[in-house]
Amino acid sequence: MALDKGKLQALRCFKWVEGIVFNRKEYKTGRIKPESEWITVSVEPIIDPELFEQVSLKLESRSPDKIPPRVVSSPTLLTGIVRCGSCGSAMTIATGKGGRYRYYKCSRKINDLARGERCQNTNVPMEKLDGLILRTVAERIFTPERVELMLKELEINLKYARSDQHEQIRQLT
Repeated sequence: MALDKGKLQALRCFKWVEGIVFNRKEYKTGRIKPESEWITVSVEPIIDPELFEQVSLKLESRSPDKIPPRVVSSPTLLTGIVRCGSCGSAMTIATGKGGRYRYYKCSRKINDLARGERCQNTNVPMEKLDGLILRTVAERIFTPERVELMLKELEINLKYARSDQHEQIRQLT
């Protein structure tokens, strides 16, 4: 059974643990009524409260809302990684000619203009630095021997992950 957004919201609902509450809102206005007017129907919980809390925490930790989109979907290869060789500040993307050209530029060169402490380092064309990094990684890290070793380790990790998932599923059922 695939879990879509609606099913996940239903699983996060406290009624499975605490019971059901009626008459929370005004019918026409949608305003929340005072708690004294709420009607609570206690029911036998179908999920152990401790298990519910564990699952809720696990779901929350995996939420895409916890990781800023710019970190995982940035079109810039070296976002948040590259540092200025002169002052050590972060390099950010700057554009020229209406976005046609993209450069890594020292953030101290951009932001400290008002204080007169601008970094004197030059801009680095994004395409040039990205290409250099990718070639270096390919040459030094992805040698045939290392790729074979990485694939073996990946296979072992996948095997353990599958057995761990099966164990977690067994514990939840």
